[in-house]
Amino acid sequence: MPLASQAQRANDFEIAEALFQAGNYEKAAELFEKLYQTNATQIFVVERLRESWFQLRAFDKLIPFLQKELARQKSGGAKIAMKLQLAQCFIEKNEREKADAVLNTLCDDCAMLAQFRSVIFALQRGKFYEYVVKTAQQARQAMGNQTLFADESAEAFVLLGRYKEATDEFLKVLRDDVADFSKVQAQILSYASKSNPTVLKETLAAMEQARDRFPASTLGRQFLSQLLTQLYIESGNIEGAFEETAARDKFMGARGAQLLGFARTALDQKEVSIARRAYQKIIADAEDVAFVQRAKLGLARVLEREADLQPASRNEKLQQAVNAYRDYEQTYWLTMDMPDVLLSWAMLEFQKLGNLDAATVTAKRLLERFYESQPARAAEVLLAKIKLEKNEFNGLAQSLTTLANHPNASPEIRAEAAFTLARVQFYEHRFEEALKTVSDVDVARNAGNDALELRLSLIEAFGDTARNPASLESLKSYADAMRLIAQKKFVDAKAMLEAMRALFPTSKLLDDALMQKGRLDENTSPAQAAQTYDDLVKAYPKSFYADRALWRLADLSETELKDKAKAADAYERLLRDYPRSFHAKDARERLRKLKETS
Repeated sequence: MPLASQAQRANDFEIAEALFQAGNYEKAAELFEKLYQTNATQIFVVERLRESWFQLRAFDKLIPFLQKELARQKSGGAKIAMKLQLAQCFIEKNEREKADAVLNTLCDDCAMLAQFRSVIFALQRGKFYEYVVKTAQQARQAMGNQTLFADESAEAFVLLGRYKEATDEFLKVLRDDVADFSKVQAQILSYASKSNPTVLKETLAAMEQARDRFPASTLGRQFLSQLLTQLYIESGNIEGAFEETAARDKFMGARGAQLLGFARTALDQKEVSIARRAYQKIIADAEDVAFVQRAKLGLARVLEREADLQPASRNEKLQQAVNAYRDYEQTYWLTMDMPDVLLSWAMLEFQKLGNLDAATVTAKRLLERFYESQPARAAEVLLAKIKLEKNEFNGLAQSLTTLANHPNASPEIRAEAAFTLARVQFYEHRFEEALKTVSDVDVARNAGNDALELRLSLIEAFGDTARNPASLESLKSYADAMRLIAQKKFVDAKAMLEAMRALFPTSKLLDDALMQKGRLDENTSPAQAAQTYDDLVKAYPKSFYADRALWRLADLSETELKDKAKAADAYERLLRDYPRSFHAKDARERLRKLKETS
């Protein structure tokens, strides 16, 4: 070829490629076709020309072109890609039989595993999932291995919505000791869920039938058992989950480790009775001292949960939990988790039993024995809260300031200390200091929401002082009421909150007062609390508390007052008027269940 012609061809190629990259497929196709006519063997030109025509949907040109090229091509990746594109052309023209005829020839030249793999990969990219399955079957027949491409087949069946066959393939995957269990787990749980009970039941049945085909010593059997446990939990069969976990613990020789993990999960999901059984089994079997020790601590936490769920025996259960913590300290007093145990014990005495002196004694014992530990810093915050409740403010702000800036305290503890300091400043009417302190609390921490609530109340009150001379007095009144709540003088606090409406009718803090009153009402009269929350939303629909008040109104109506109609109405109002609320997701789910049962 003359040099001038070569230069012109190179120039045309550069222009054509630039047009292709810019999405100008029509002009690109014209130049690539011209280049093809002068040299039909340059594979890159062939690729660009067929892709340009496909983008232009020029199927009448592309189909004969592909057929011609396929006749010239030898086996390989380029031929597979052309066949797939030819099939796509026929599909686009609604000529499915011709497309199927092409796809059925994909493996004609396959003799080795790598060739089958190339075909399956290309089919996956083209989303020809039915043919992924067919090709896997052809590979199995050709290679004499019925587990080949089980992973690819399973994924294809999932995407085709053929879940029973997907499960069968995933079971083949699990027989491989190097299987990606997390991937298999995620795929199965994506379709076997309580939202699809028929599929969940079908999947469970298939796995139960396959269980005996997996030798106990294999990883596959362990993975299958873990999956079964999760599916039992998903289906609500907690007893089945417990039995499966106990069996897995035994055949793995785990000596209680599997049961311990299961008990924690059950406790997190409020399946308290089954968590108790798991902990008790670990203790009864006594196969590992360390696991028995953790199970005893777990039982103490079970007792705390049972106290929350059984109001009639609440104090009895809490006292049993205290005894369990005491026994644990006496038996395992040198263990690494003792600081956490003492902190849990002190928190129980303070938060749930209201035994301030007992909480103080336990917290101080923690400080004496483990002063450098993180739980010791939390104990210091707890002691400050006890002083606050006892109305012992002398030196309290200084100690909290030190703790809020303690270099060895965790961010969570520093945030809690800072918020508690802001409360002290607030109760003492040092409002500017309180605002500065609370503004520095990280909202991502556990104390963040309460800190934000206090900060907004302060900003709201300060912003109203120029317009409303009584604003500062209403803020003082609100702070006094909150101080009474902190000291558990609820009757006096409620009276003060109620009086604010008459004393300061234009105060910006009346919605805050109503929210606090509603919280107090919940302890004595759920019906009154529901009314208070309803009043808040109606009077202050743009309040920071409005969506929260509606959520509490709905929850109380449903769970305490058993008024489904009122609950449904409140959930609907929440979703309609506050669609971005933190509670919107739960409200939608609760409303769905209410409608299903009504």
